[in-house]
Amino acid sequence: MTGFPIEYSSDIPAPNKELEALRQQLHREAVASNQNESIWNNQSKSGFNKLDGYLRTWVDTDECKKTIDNDCKNYPKIKTDTPEKDVVKRLCDINKPTKDPYITQLTDAELNANTRELSKEALKYNKDNYAPSPQIFVRGVPVIVSVVVKKSNHTTYLYDKDGRVVKSYKNAVGKLGKDKKTGESTETPVGVRYITGITKSPYLGIDDTKKSIEKPEEYGPYIIKLREVDARTGNTENSGVFLHGTKPEWNRALGTHASHGCVRHHNQVITEIVNSGLVNSGTFVNIID
Repeated sequence: MTGFPIEYSSDIPAPNKELEALRQQLHREAVASNQNESIWNNQSKSGFNKLDGYLRTWVDTDECKKTIDNDCKNYPKIKTDTPEKDVVKRLCDINKPTKDPYITQLTDAELNANTRELSKEALKYNKDNYAPSPQIFVRGVPVIVSVVVKKSNHTTYLYDKDGRVVKSYKNAVGKLGKDKKTGESTETPVGVRYITGITKSPYLGIDDTKKSIEKPEEYGPYIIKLREVDARTGNTENSGVFLHGTKPEWNRALGTHASHGCVRHHNQVITEIVNSGLVNSGTFVNIID
């Protein structure tokens, strides 16, 4: 990736010169390796270990504690086998420790593969068919999503590569309010998502959730896995919200707020979406109100 942005929150001072020099060294090595390999495969290990060690010393300082409200203790050690793109955000914002070290940033290649502007003809076609626009912007780059989920009318829209709506389907989104046991919100959050993979039942992959493995019937034949995308920066992180099928006896809930956050579909529908050839790893989804 050529030059990911290094930004600082307005309320967090930039790190001192030593930290910045170490980060810039890692930045140059990241650009050289083009993010296609582990961060350790381009002679970055010594520099990264030095940065990691420096930060572990820095988090105990009064400067750090004052800067980020004693949250420095949450700074996690990044595993040596972590892919390079999975630590880019950590290098950009390393002076603000996070509980999740596996925040990634979309590469230029991932964005370029989806860079398209919606034509006037496609815009009119969608309007005539009462479909929302699939045009979004990520890091200022125009992108056409393959799926739009509209919560207010419980509809999932599928688009072709030119951004013309192909078909729409009824869905069930998250319940309004919070889970009575955990107190966590069960609503489906709006925003841009990035498809990282599609898995087929039975769900036995290393990244499949415990619940999908134990109760695959609740997810139907396919799960379309998503990551949240910050459209301004291109940073992504785990969302916990997927597109998937549903238990046949739950079909009557389609068209309502019924899930714990995921977007459910009839099993024939999720199969049709997956087999359309329009929804693949690397394409985008937009969830709107």
